[in-house]
Amino acid sequence: MYIDAVNLYQQLIDAIEKVGAGLLIIVALIFAVDVIGRYLLGVTASWIVELEWYLASVAILLSFAPTLKQDGHVRVDVFRERLGTNTKKWIDRFGHFLLLLPWCAFIIYASSRYAYNSYLIGEGSPDPGGLPLRWVIKFFLPIGFSLLAVEGIRQLLSKKTKG
Repeated sequence: MYIDAVNLYQQLIDAIEKVGAGLLIIVALIFAVDVIGRYLLGVTASWIVELEWYLASVAILLSFAPTLKQDGHVRVDVFRERLGTNTKKWIDRFGHFLLLLPWCAFIIYASSRYAYNSYLIGEGSPDPGGLPLRWVIKFFLPIGFSLLAVEGIRQLLSKKTKG
């Protein structure tokens, strides 16, 4: 049962990673169309600029957990490379338990309220011709950080059993 849940989670993170990568490709294409339209044709629209940042925001928020899973997050490797394996594991546990998870919990709490309040007022773009449903994008804040927290917990549990 536990192995099935872990496998399902791995498949979910892999799918999310592909969605995020696909969104970034779409953002690049939309950005190219926007630049061509703006500088060659002298035409622009607020909705296209908003679409760029909506999709880029979602892609970035969805990339947190897959990046941590692949050990691609930022760290000071100049110091880390000189440390022993046990010291590295201890630092990772410390970082996950005392830094990553409390920060995720705070962001999930604060952004959930932020997104919910945005939903209650039906927040959309303040710009004429802008995109509606801005609250939908705001819900990706707690989603992204929840996935990151789950990955952090998974790593804590797997590191605890390994070493």
